[in-house]
Amino acid sequence: MRLSLPTLFFVMSLAIVSCNPARPDGQMYLPAYKGHTLKYTHVDHPTRMITGILKDEVAGIPICFAIVELYTIDNRSTPLISTTTNSRGKFNFIARDGLYVIVISHKKYQEKEILVELHGWDVDLNDIKFSPFYD
Repeated sequence: MRLSLPTLFFVMSLAIVSCNPARPDGQMYLPAYKGHTLKYTHVDHPTRMITGILKDEVAGIPICFAIVELYTIDNRSTPLISTTTNSRGKFNFIARDGLYVIVISHKKYQEKEILVELHGWDVDLNDIKFSPFYD
């Protein structure tokens, strides 16, 4: 069985990461693909996952293609990360520990802001109710 180079890299990455857990000081070394060689990238700070599912407040159905942006609490002019919700209304971000503001917007709904603190654990916002505009 022959594996393509990206598949082989992915399999090796899983093996390396599973055998190379975070050190007590929270630092990790993760493999990074560069050409045809594996190099290791130093990660200073552990990252956390922010997840959520956007739902219509009235109908309770998932809202797809909403824009979800992650800002630091200090800088609201440029988002750190921007994504859209999938067909099930789900989104996720990976970020370092800190205080953030999530801004959610969609042309048919009122803009919503959520304050999120990452400190040693992942945050699941579960079902976020989004209010539609009324004509």
